[in-house]
Amino acid sequence: MHSTTRGFVNDLEKFKKKFPFPFKSRDEKDDFLSSYKNTIEEIQSFCETEFDWFKSDQMKSTFEKIYNLTYRVIQSKLNGDDENAFLLFNILLIRYSNPNNTKKRTEDEVSKGSDLSFDRYSSLDPKDFFRIRRAEWIGDKLRPYEKDDLFHIRYHDRRKCKNYRFSISEIPALYLGESIEICEHEVFNGGDLSKYYISQFISRELLNVITIDFPDLIIWDLKHGGFNETALRFFAYLPFSSACLFKTAPPHNHPFNPEYVIPQMLMSFIEKNTKLDGVRYPSTKFIYDGKTKPVLNYAFPVKDPDDKDGFCRNLTKIFNWTEPVISEIDYVKMKNDLSESVGKIEMSYDLKRWRDEFRFRGK
Repeated sequence: MHSTTRGFVNDLEKFKKKFPFPFKSRDEKDDFLSSYKNTIEEIQSFCETEFDWFKSDQMKSTFEKIYNLTYRVIQSKLNGDDENAFLLFNILLIRYSNPNNTKKRTEDEVSKGSDLSFDRYSSLDPKDFFRIRRAEWIGDKLRPYEKDDLFHIRYHDRRKCKNYRFSISEIPALYLGESIEICEHEVFNGGDLSKYYISQFISRELLNVITIDFPDLIIWDLKHGGFNETALRFFAYLPFSSACLFKTAPPHNHPFNPEYVIPQMLMSFIEKNTKLDGVRYPSTKFIYDGKTKPVLNYAFPVKDPDDKDGFCRNLTKIFNWTEPVISEIDYVKMKNDLSESVGKIEMSYDLKRWRDEFRFRGK
């Protein structure tokens, strides 16, 4: 194992150069399993050759077990054996996840071994999110959006929900991004930007999310005080995280995309899990430059819809958000308008006390 964080950063840079993000599937949509298998086996061979620490019993064992289970989940799903696919997926997530583990281990504890479990994420960083929606024209006028229009699709309109990467047909979810720019890329997907409405969201409660990591994020974290355990966990769980981040094969309009098997099953798992709120993941459309802190996407499935308004009780408890603002060329003005509104949103008493205690311990 590396004795310095710099060593892990160098290894991640080397890995990123060999395997640029995002992963890409072959042109034949039915060959995704082969693409996935070849990619993971190439990654394992590369890491075992380049990184001595990767060959440790714990790292290699975890990597291979995660790979075996993930592969069998995809294989079962593509063969139409949904029952076995969900059984294997639950084994994968329950056996290797520990979302309630909030203890940060010291470097000495990390060097003696780690359970390499999925990490827990809290609302402390970041606390601000954004959501945008394309503007709709009624004749020659824009349809005015109200605050509720920027929340998730109401449960009684769930038939509008389609199958996408982290989206399941007829299961509404709230999709947020850490910046306006990443929201634009997700909504317009490389096309010409047009008018849109935007709201700024703030978390009022702690969040538990599964994190899907990628090299740029780990490098940033290590350079800014993160533990080496972060890099170890990233490599151990590559067979799972990479299965969530394959770009779809051209022409990208298939009724069923095999690249979406694992992320959709993850959303289904989170929807049924009372201890998890959502998933945090990088964009396969946004260009990460490596010079600034990577911004990420979030997906929070609806779990407890209110019979009256169709909104999730859990998500309305966690989040508050501003009245929508129409998009402006002047980003500074738009962000200032949102900040003025978000400043009026108050945190819950428990979260405010928790943050005050955190800041006091950090002094």
